[in-house]
Amino acid sequence: MEIFKSIFAIIAGYLLGSIPFGLIMGKMGYGIDIREFGSGNVGATNVFRVLGTLPGVLVLVGDFLKGALSLLLTSYLFPNAPTLLGSHEQVVLTDAIVVVLAGMAAILGHSWSIYLKFSGGKGVATGAGVLTVLAPNVTGILFLIWLLIVMATRYVSLASITTAFILPLLMLYFQAGNYPYILFSILATIVIVYKHKANIKRLLAGEELKFGISFPGKERKVMERIAVIGAGSWGTAISTLLAKKGFSVTLWARDSDLAEAMQNLRRNPRYLPELLLPKNLYITGDLSKALSKVEIVTLAVPSHAMRSIIRMLKDELKSNILIVSLTKGIEVDTLMRMSEIIQGELSSTFQVNIGVLSGPNHAEEVAQEIPTATVVSAFDKGLALKLQEVFMTPYFRVYTNPDVVGVELGGATKNVIAIAVGISDGLGYGDNTKASLMTRGLAEMTRLGVTLGARSLTFAGLSGVGDLIATCTSRHSRNRAVGEKLGRGMSLSQILRETTMVAEGIRTAKAVYQLAQKYGVDMPITKSVVEVIYFGKDPHDCVVELMSRGPTEEIKERGI
Repeated sequence: MEIFKSIFAIIAGYLLGSIPFGLIMGKMGYGIDIREFGSGNVGATNVFRVLGTLPGVLVLVGDFLKGALSLLLTSYLFPNAPTLLGSHEQVVLTDAIVVVLAGMAAILGHSWSIYLKFSGGKGVATGAGVLTVLAPNVTGILFLIWLLIVMATRYVSLASITTAFILPLLMLYFQAGNYPYILFSILATIVIVYKHKANIKRLLAGEELKFGISFPGKERKVMERIAVIGAGSWGTAISTLLAKKGFSVTLWARDSDLAEAMQNLRRNPRYLPELLLPKNLYITGDLSKALSKVEIVTLAVPSHAMRSIIRMLKDELKSNILIVSLTKGIEVDTLMRMSEIIQGELSSTFQVNIGVLSGPNHAEEVAQEIPTATVVSAFDKGLALKLQEVFMTPYFRVYTNPDVVGVELGGATKNVIAIAVGISDGLGYGDNTKASLMTRGLAEMTRLGVTLGARSLTFAGLSGVGDLIATCTSRHSRNRAVGEKLGRGMSLSQILRETTMVAEGIRTAKAVYQLAQKYGVDMPITKSVVEVIYFGKDPHDCVVELMSRGPTEEIKERGI
């Protein structure tokens, strides 16, 4: 009889521990699969990040209670074990062993749930529930240590790993001689630390995400509403990224037919057609609907359309709305950067609300969740940190840089150099030529940037050399592809007839060259690109002129 009771208690503990409250909360409360968002974990921490404070608390309580209930049930069946319900005087070793096995079964159930095809959370909350019934004094001490570490570092994983290692030491002290409980503490530590192995790697690499706990005066919103303006490949990829993080995202497409097709098909038939759009991503061709009650507006439109788009949406924007430009380009008529256009079209109160995002970010790779890094810059440091948190994911790492001018110019000017590299490829030149063009092109980019007030080091970062490398070498690069076709003898009009994709470098080349002339900056590669694109100059002649220039130093005192 006792053996059947033991088996029942252990199986019940596992099945209780297997209940995926995080998945249930996402499905029933928000219509999403929490495993498709954030870290992909069903535990309370990921629910906090994706769905917000209240859902996170409810899942935390549920995960805690399933651990506690599994032990309370077992203690009822086997009362001669030192638990909250059991005896501390007439302890029977077999009862203590069964209680421990049921507790471990609950933790294993949470970590490898039968309902989730043996995947699951990390066992911390469920383990805390088990431990509260076994040794409430130990639980109290560990909770205080955990809370102090989280408050000091904002790393939930570090707090959980640290307290897991401390657990056996406290059990040795408070439960001396109770070997089943000490064994439980060791096994629980092994499971919890094993489930945190990815977190440990990120902590050691300095890449672990911090947790935005709601301390007094810093209330966290449940789900922020974000509008992404522009349904091209980059707008589609970034809106998908944000939706998968759990934000309420609306993607606006200028073409209402495209918007309707995307909403119905859950794919973008023109750009990134293989990408399945999340259920919580709403697509519309109605700008008013797209901007309704949003807190962040993300602009992913061609540079030549930025001003007209801002004029269309300016009346819908409240003064507290945050605006993020993802566009890399310079307006030809005014020679203004994108943030300058936004600021100029809106009231001066919007300046502290404007940020930019730039880097080696091909939409095709971001859509496939291939590891990528980028940089955000803003006039206000707090906004930059806010945007860093909004866009950061386990596969999309975001850095901050206060140099708005440099970040924008790097993203714009590298497209011109990529066309030059493409021309070189089209002419059949080799790696030496490509490397030379990229290096001297970076020098041109930096010279112009420093002259316009940027920091030279910015061009050594992601929005400078990082984006330059990606754009000059990738098969996804539209600008390099345009250059290659020019090098093969095609005219610009022929190239434009063949593609619906926007190559920003075509227009930007003219704007960059005009800036160079206006401020007296030497940019021979840019000049050659402009001559090939707009004046039909033979690329071979441009190469001869570039190689025949007078001798000079590679690095000068001012700039490069």
